[in-house]
Formats: sequence, structure tokens, C-alpha cells
Amino acid sequence: MAADERDRYSSSRWSEGGSTLAVVAGCVDRLAAETGMEASDTLDVLHLVVSGALAERRRAVEIQGELADRLTPSLAQLDPVPRAAVEQARRLAALRTDLLVSGAFTYGALAEGRGAALPAIRQFVRRARDRNELFTVSHDNETLVPAFLLDEHLATKPAVVQAIAPLRNVGEDGWALWAWFVTPSGWLGGRRPAEVLDEAPALVVEAAIRRASNAA
Repeated sequence: MAADERDRYSSSRWSEGGSTLAVVAGCVDRLAAETGMEASDTLDVLHLVVSGALAERRRAVEIQGELADRLTPSLAQLDPVPRAAVEQARRLAALRTDLLVSGAFTYGALAEGRGAALPAIRQFVRRARDRNELFTVSHDNETLVPAFLLDEHLATKPAVVQAIAPLRNVGEDGWALWAWFVTPSGWLGGRRPAEVLDEAPALVVEAAIRRASNAA
């Protein structure tokens, strides 16, 4: 194809795309006239210039990403879990261990001690829990009842409900409730509520109400 035919072909091809391409084609024609180059050669030069600019832009983005990767510390250099959370979890695990050592009944132990079937024990615990006569915790897929909540006949203690109810009303239950009962209380002269429950249940109830009012 002759040069003038290529020029006409290029101009007509650009013009077919509509008004925008027609404007671009006009710019190419003017640039070709100013530089004395043929329109097809001008297009080739522009193609190289634009391609080079796009390649530089892509490389710039890649360099930014590489720099960001190098400047970002690796997980090996970081502790992804906050130390405060780890320490809190350790303290909680230690507390639960201490609580478990203090004694608790599984459904199976209660069934054996009360001479009852497991379904009856499950119903007993569920109803007593609903009436705030006891609370339970879960550990190793077992439901546990703290031993101090039950008397020598493995029945619930009447005074317990008045201590559990106000604390449950402010959101304390399970492990947190167990921890309160076995932690020395300033309202009990530094004694533990679980220790005072049998000899002075009214004092434990009063301490629970005070605790609940402070937590509300």
C-alpha cells in the first residue's frame, strides 16, 4: 500500500469511530503536517509514546506495592494477638482451674449421689437454674454445678436464690458468678461468700445486693 493510501486509510479508520475519534484523527493530521511526517508514521510514534507512558505507570504502581511489602513488618516480627488479651486469657484460665479444684458436680455425679436417672437430674438442674436456686458452668463439654450451692443431700440451699437473683439481674452468671462466691468480699470482712453462706446467709444476700447495685 502506498504512503498516501495508508494516510487516507488511517484517517478514515479513525473517523469511523465517531466525533471523538474524528477529533483525534484531526489532531494526528495536524501533528503530521507540523512535523512533516506521514499520518501512519505519526500514529506509530504516538503508539510508542503512549505505550511507554502506560508501562511506566504500571511499573510505578508495582514499585509502590513492592515498597509497601518491604516496609510492612511480617507476622513473624509482630504479635498478632494483643499481649493484654493473652494475659487476660491466662488469668481467666488460672481462675477457672482454681474454681474447678474447689469442687463441682456433673450430671452423672449428681445422678449417682441422688440415686436418680440422668433425665431426671437434667430436669432438676434446669428447673433449679430457672428459679435462681443454682447456676452452672460449661467445661470440656460437661455442665457443672458448683458444690457449695448444694447441701449434704445434694439439694439446693434456700438462701442461695436471694443471692443469685440480684447478680443475675445485672448480667453476672456462670464463671463470673462462681468467681464472686469464692472471692474474698469487703462486705464480709474479707471472707468468701461461699464460706459464709451456711452460717450467715443473710450477710451473703446483703453482699450480693450491694455488689449488684454497684454493677448496675
